[in-house]
Amino acid sequence: MTLHRVSLSPRTLLWLTLALALMLAQVVPALAASKDAPAPTKEMIGRMTIEELAGRLDDPAIVILDARTGSSWEHEKTKIKGAVRHEPRQAGEWAKTLDKSRHYVLYCTCYDESTSLRVGLKLLENGVPHVYALVGGWDAWVDAGLPVEPKEAGSAP
Repeated sequence: MTLHRVSLSPRTLLWLTLALALMLAQVVPALAASKDAPAPTKEMIGRMTIEELAGRLDDPAIVILDARTGSSWEHEKTKIKGAVRHEPRQAGEWAKTLDKSRHYVLYCTCYDESTSLRVGLKLLENGVPHVYALVGGWDAWVDAGLPVEPKEAGSAP
């Protein structure tokens, strides 16, 4: 292999240096940003069992959020004792108002906690660090005979 020497004028070197500097100015901040905290994922949401939550019903650090949707919410007369209700489809809006020092436990009627996880993801995206999905959700809570109250009871966190 033969190497050839290339001669560049000072003006060409200046333009190449400027172009390289501009490219690096675009790339370096993007690389730095990618090293920050990863985007929230559903795997980052904790799980809490019904037994764990039942033992913490009087814990002021815990806020229980009812994430039932549609007819699951409308046709029930009760909710978990102390739970508050926010419309799950608007979680991106009301999540901004939550106290980030509290621990939020979400429950729904999905067999795989999918609504709780979807709402929990919105909370994480809005900087709420302590988010849990109730394992088994509403059905597991009711089947275990744990405390419920009329839907009208309770207030927003």
